[in-house]
Amino acid sequence: MRAYGQAYAIDVVADPVDTPRPEFGRRMMRAVSKYPAFGAPVFAMLDGEVVRASGWRRDHRARSNAWGIFYMMAEGMIREIGGPGFVVGNHVTIRSDDGVYATVAHLRQGSLTVKVGDRVTAGSIVGHCGNSGNTSEPHVHAQLMDRASFWTARGLPMTFAGVTLDDEDERTEALPANDQHMTVNSPACPETH
Repeated sequence: MRAYGQAYAIDVVADPVDTPRPEFGRRMMRAVSKYPAFGAPVFAMLDGEVVRASGWRRDHRARSNAWGIFYMMAEGMIREIGGPGFVVGNHVTIRSDDGVYATVAHLRQGSLTVKVGDRVTAGSIVGHCGNSGNTSEPHVHAQLMDRASFWTARGLPMTFAGVTLDDEDERTEALPANDQHMTVNSPACPETH
């Protein structure tokens, strides 16, 4: 999807072996607290200055079956009327010194730990995972853009540094494929995956 600078965006979903996500189906909507991602720390993707920080939007229940997804799609059309902020939900955008903009979105209401003008380093905590904006379940939406405005930004390709994929032991720079497990240890939170 090219709108809002999302051409190369990725949704990162927590799927730990010891705390599985609720199974899709049965209930139309579920409490977000049932998902292992909800409340997990979210990290800055790069070094730079915070140029956008929005954390006031509420977290809504997860859409957890086909009817729930249908409801989310209809709800999404209404969110579009409000503009990109209502689609991406709570978010932080950081401008690197070389002019790349990194956004993490769908953050938990009231969880932002940064504000516009703050200088951050890659791997520092900027907020916590939520379920704000147009989402089906708690996850982090991550994207790189050529400018700060969601209206005019073009998405940029990205990779994650220092990650392991699936059961590999070696760290690499990569972008995981769909349904591939990625593990990363942040300097700010070494036990986080």
